[in-house]
Amino acid sequence: MSVLARGAFAVLVAVTFVGFFVVNRLKHSPSIVQRVMMTTSFSPTVGSATPLERLSFRIKQTDDVTSTIVDSHGDAVATLTHNYRLRRYTQLELGWNGRTDSGAPAPPGTYQLRITLLSQARSVIPPRTFDLMANPDAARVNLADTISIYHKRVHSK
Repeated sequence: MSVLARGAFAVLVAVTFVGFFVVNRLKHSPSIVQRVMMTTSFSPTVGSATPLERLSFRIKQTDDVTSTIVDSHGDAVATLTHNYRLRRYTQLELGWNGRTDSGAPAPPGTYQLRITLLSQARSVIPPRTFDLMANPDAARVNLADTISIYHKRVHSK
């Protein structure tokens, strides 16, 4: 084995060793956006038990934050905060009334929160989603019908 081949092998072993520790440290460092919380569904209709989508999160480092509601295609629907100065580890609580930036009602569907950290020039979309429902009573009626049908089937046997 030549000296060059041994040297190249030693460098590869050293780089692999260092890479292992770098990856391990990254896995255990806190994520940039933390404690993302939201309700699973809401309906902005009159008389709804949940007329407002409640969202909250905190960030690891103080930054200017823009919070945007995006649809299932990733398109911006409503901006909740724009260049808002958020101090690190401060939980920011937001609410969305189901309206777009133009003031029109957003269509029923699945939505997500996009958090843009301006100083870091990056955006994060947490994996959690929430549903905007047109009529919350429709879900309750369907559930009640399902329970009633199930109850009849169980007791008719």
